[in-house]
Amino acid sequence: KLESTWKRKAGESLPRPCLSCMPQVLVALYEEPEKPANALDFIKQYLGAPTSGDVETMKAEKDEMVKKNEELTRQLE
Repeated sequence: KLESTWKRKAGESLPRPCLSCMPQVLVALYEEPEKPANALDFIKQYLGAPTSGDVETMKAEKDEMVKKNEELTRQLE
């Protein structure tokens, strides 16, 4: 009974869509010929989370857009 309570509580901490895709992710990880050094990074990549390089690129694009917006706002004044 204690084990089923633990499993239920562990599952409650994750959103439903995440629970439904976990078997697919774990099978993909199991079938990976070269096991990744960090399973969490593999799971994030498999689910489509942005990588650190993507985040840096997006930050640079955002900064560029903010500057352009400021320029255009000044031109309107």
